[in-house]
Amino acid sequence: MYALEYRLKTLSPVLISSFGDANMTKTMDFIPGNVLLGAFASNYINKNKIISDAHKDEQFYKWFLLGDIIFSNAYLLVNDEKKEIKLCPSPMSVQTDKAEKNIYNLIVMDDDLDEPTKEVGYYSYFSGNKIIKQIPEKQISFHHWRKERLKGNSSEGGIFNYESLTEGQTFWGNIYGEKTDLEQIKEKFGDKITIQIGRSKNTQYGQAEVNLLDIEKFNPSIYFENDNLEDNEILLTLTSPVILMNKFGYPEVSLEILREYLEDVLNYNKFNIEQSYAKVESIEGHVSVWKLKKTLEKAFCKGATFKIIFEDSINENLKEKLQQLMINGIGERKNEGFGRVAINWAVNEQYINKELKMQKTPKPSKKPSNIVSNVFVSIIKNNISKFITNEAVSEVSNYSCQSLPNSFLGRLELMLKNANDADEFVKSVHKLRDTAKDKLKTCRNKRQTLLQTIINNNTPNWEQVLRKNENINDLEKMAKEIDYNFKEDKDFTEEIYKKYWLTFFRTIRKLNKEKGGV
Repeated sequence: MYALEYRLKTLSPVLISSFGDANMTKTMDFIPGNVLLGAFASNYINKNKIISDAHKDEQFYKWFLLGDIIFSNAYLLVNDEKKEIKLCPSPMSVQTDKAEKNIYNLIVMDDDLDEPTKEVGYYSYFSGNKIIKQIPEKQISFHHWRKERLKGNSSEGGIFNYESLTEGQTFWGNIYGEKTDLEQIKEKFGDKITIQIGRSKNTQYGQAEVNLLDIEKFNPSIYFENDNLEDNEILLTLTSPVILMNKFGYPEVSLEILREYLEDVLNYNKFNIEQSYAKVESIEGHVSVWKLKKTLEKAFCKGATFKIIFEDSINENLKEKLQQLMINGIGERKNEGFGRVAINWAVNEQYINKELKMQKTPKPSKKPSNIVSNVFVSIIKNNISKFITNEAVSEVSNYSCQSLPNSFLGRLELMLKNANDADEFVKSVHKLRDTAKDKLKTCRNKRQTLLQTIINNNTPNWEQVLRKNENINDLEKMAKEIDYNFKEDKDFTEEIYKKYWLTFFRTIRKLNKEKGGV
């Protein structure tokens, strides 16, 4: 297999839709391979004027439908002393302490750390015991929405927000395939091509320039000799999301199905997946020709890392199979950038941070307008409400509540809704008859009864709940920009107090219906 390396430069803000809430559409922080595939396919169709019969074109079918050509994801490219640094998704096993001073590779450490850690995140490059990490720069734009687009009038209060990758950033990736196909691609598209990608590409978003570089034999390096792994161990890191299918043809995310795929690729089954640092993500796409979304699929997240131990030392035959795994990838939809892997990429126990400083967009000198401040407040409140709701659902699992009938739970919900604040709800609980209080006493966790929890006004601790969520730092920065202290907003505190307990009671009611008790 050969690789045609490319550089993608954003000529305008680019929004690759990820997820969001009612106020914000967020962007991915990389350019997915399927987006590149779609952009090149669209350019090919327009050049050859084969809009309705593209699938009948032999070359189009081979490149874009059959899957002979693989478009990798495009990740951030930075410069260090005039040297290009190609960043990839950081392994999930590489984590930092709370102060972000020490960086550990937990999957190769013999002893457990006493201090809590979190994923280093970012996109990374490893050189010896040093790590260079960086994230793409983003911006937020505010827009009015229109009920009637043809009239062009903005609706009062109708504001939506786009997060996007800023213009002027460079991303790198590869197009994989046979040498003749890649040569024909360069001949067909030239060394440079301008494309439109992402959302709102017909307005001011989504313009990018792709430079096609050299075609070279693709031979990724694997270092088998190191001090932190035995001669029968490897670390497998996913450098893109990986989609796996079970025998019924449905996406499945499990170590068992991963093992089945590896057995097939390696033609070898004498190994165990001993450790893993992995998460699940949802993969969703859009086919512009159909004007429809693709089927939602579950996948292993990029950055997932697995320690694989073979029964015997890794011989030359197995090394060759592992090399082919890195070349061909694993799983489904590989031509769209899924299934890329690295082997023995980050193997040191500790790393020294060498973070690059990118040029920052200058901060506006004026304070945010009232409209912007209101939008920020809404975003902050919506996110914190989600944190609190998730905490309530999670906390239910710590209680044993066999004797709380749904009728009684409904009564508690009504009392909560009618109460002006937390103190008034607690007073109404105090006034319950002893038989009702006894029901709350029989529901308990390891520390206390549900009655004690309510009377003691034990709502979730702000710091504990928020620190569990990786987005809290961004929310705190946003709040600081508009001088908003959500912890001292009494109305909001009362609002989430009610939301917490309503979610708690309703979750028990739901479990009562499904399982006959918690």
